[in-house]
Amino acid sequence: MGKSFGGPKDLSMLYDLEMMEDDFKDLEKLVIETKSLNHSEGKFNEGEAEVIRVVGVKSM
Repeated sequence: MGKSFGGPKDLSMLYDLEMMEDDFKDLEKLVIETKSLNHSEGKFNEGEAEVIRVVGVKSM
């Protein structure tokens, strides 16, 4: 993916949007999106990361 932060570097080990939608298909989805974030947890743990954000509610 060309990013210096995050992992794994093997693309076959990463989730994609469709996989996440399938994994969380039973939730009432409020948000499901891909996003670039600047991550900073100190001098040696920072950089741009690609994330999939899922926010949902489980039915009772």
